[in-house]
Amino acid sequence: MRIKKKIIAQNCLKQLTLNSIILILICCSFFMIDRSFAAEAFLKKDILFEINENIILQENEIASNIFSLNGQIEVNGIVEGSVFSIGKPVYIKGLVEENVIVLAGDIVLLENSSVRGNAIAINGDVLQSYGSMVWGGIKEVKIIPDLSKFPLFKNVNKFSWHPFYYLELPILSLVFQFITKLFLAIFFVLLMPNKIMYYARSVQERPWKNLFLGIIVLFSMPILIIFLGLTILGIPLIPILILLSLFIGYLGGLAIKYALGDILLNKINIKNKSPILIMFIGLLILELFMITPILRIILPVFYFLGLGTIINNLFFSKERE
Repeated sequence: MRIKKKIIAQNCLKQLTLNSIILILICCSFFMIDRSFAAEAFLKKDILFEINENIILQENEIASNIFSLNGQIEVNGIVEGSVFSIGKPVYIKGLVEENVIVLAGDIVLLENSSVRGNAIAINGDVLQSYGSMVWGGIKEVKIIPDLSKFPLFKNVNKFSWHPFYYLELPILSLVFQFITKLFLAIFFVLLMPNKIMYYARSVQERPWKNLFLGIIVLFSMPILIIFLGLTILGIPLIPILILLSLFIGYLGGLAIKYALGDILLNKINIKNKSPILIMFIGLLILELFMITPILRIILPVFYFLGLGTIINNLFFSKERE
């Protein structure tokens, strides 16, 4: 009788152990299925970088970092790193694991948004909705005063670049912009003709080296700016660095225009070429690229090339003009 009870108890124990193992396997399988569905639910993206284009991160998307130059950023999903923007606002609806840094734009933290690092607006504002959270600090650095808040300078930016805006004459506005750019280009050509010609010659002689260097410099700039933004002493250096890079980029753009004008005039065998004529032709070529949707894709290449040309000749080239 005792032997039967012992056998029955052993069978019950084996059955219970078997059922427990089956139950554990079922739970593990459900857990793995749930993890796989969760992985598929979020679309993983690497670094998002745009120039003159808006960036929208959807709710089911994850990005490592986001960088934008003159383009609005909208974060609905998750950013594992930082968000950096120049010239346009950043709207946060999701989660940013590190910092949000904006130059000449606002940071708008919408309801239920979260930033686990710092929210830094340089010459901009940080606007928070109810329910939003910033785990680090909120910093608003005012370097250049906002003239539009003064009655005398109201709409000064819009009118200065689009004086025919209120007359709804976009063609005249484009002509005005072209004339403004031309006067600025001629001013720099007359101010530093030897340097412009030297940089333009470098564009033609070492295009690939300059292009590669420009890409490296431009993609390393946001990392350096974010690093400076993490320190109190580094924050005042950010606008100086950005203004310096913008000036170098503009100088590189002048070199590109001069090189394009010189190449075209050489192709049509124009011998008596004045620097003003060369710059006018080069600017006209780039403006045609800008208003043509297909050719506009090439403009970032010109920017990289010009930026790399100036950096190469200032810091790496042994030759001097």
